[in-house]
Amino acid sequence: MAAPADADKVIEALRLGWYMAEVRGRNRLDPPKPESSDLPSRLDHFLPLRNERKSEERRIEAQVVLSALALRLNVAQDSKGNDFPQEVDGIAKKLDLVRGTSGALAQWETLANKLYYFDAHIQDTLSASSDSQATAYLLGRGVSETYWALDVHATDTATSWTFLLGSERITELSRGVARLSAYFNAYTAPAVAGSLAAWHKVATDSAWRTQSDAPRCLYLQIRRWYGLLVLGQDPSSLIKPYAILRSWRAVVHALSSFAFQLTTLGASLGLIVGLSFLATYGKTSAWVNTLLGLVSALGVTVAAVQARMKNTATAILARLRRDVYTDLVAGDITYLPVQPGKNDKQMRKIAIQASQDRELKADASP
Repeated sequence: MAAPADADKVIEALRLGWYMAEVRGRNRLDPPKPESSDLPSRLDHFLPLRNERKSEERRIEAQVVLSALALRLNVAQDSKGNDFPQEVDGIAKKLDLVRGTSGALAQWETLANKLYYFDAHIQDTLSASSDSQATAYLLGRGVSETYWALDVHATDTATSWTFLLGSERITELSRGVARLSAYFNAYTAPAVAGSLAAWHKVATDSAWRTQSDAPRCLYLQIRRWYGLLVLGQDPSSLIKPYAILRSWRAVVHALSSFAFQLTTLGASLGLIVGLSFLATYGKTSAWVNTLLGLVSALGVTVAAVQARMKNTATAILARLRRDVYTDLVAGDITYLPVQPGKNDKQMRKIAIQASQDRELKADASP
């Protein structure tokens, strides 16, 4: 299926939201720092890969990307001529100079206030021009915020686990993924919704979310989401070899969804066998000839049943493959912190089962 005509703009809007959350997160007074502290030296002007750049360099990079995307989407300036990216960059530089001093809090509040109005301007402008771009912006920002806005020690606030990965936010993010499914790979929307559902379970379990590896796993998770949503990575390429043979529960879960269709398919097969047998061996019986004449008059012939069964089987197998792969993809793209006493095999089973609680409904409301 061909990508929608505005696909490039929608993906840019998604990136814009992503970097809005990252810029805000990296400028916090106590920002998360996912980069390794054991970085190579810069002797002889060594050229680092992205993951080898320092946190300060990644913060500047995020601000540069945010500015460029805002310009491309025509949301950098408002009607009063305020240049939001330029102002954000200037305030962030001042914050960096006073970080760790008594003036840092006031400077951070100035920056947070500017980002708040910048975000409002973007939402208003994109909503007026393109609902798809507005949805993409909020989806990118919301998914990125699960890590960049998170304060692992906060409770009952907008920076807590239970808010950023709570029921209402997960439902809204899953709705956004569903609305934009035409812009992604066929498996991306259900897989992302499944991994969001899995992380909701982590966030609502205090013993699980307080595991030491939880923040790191969440960072790896948002990187995987970025690859799928923004870079267009094919989720099925992440399925490990022979995963279907190992994950019989995913197959059983998919088969159980098609009990009626499979029963109908079996009945059709039985009808074909019965009609073939009667047509070949039962012509000497008057009642058989009468029955064959009646079903033929109704259009029920071996050829007709075979054609119908072939169409039904093709549709069921395609749907079965999609459902099985969706569960497997959701399991393989999900990075969950390890629960106490669980091994890797058990954690993968937990990830698949948790992802099966996904919601993927695109209602018509804004």
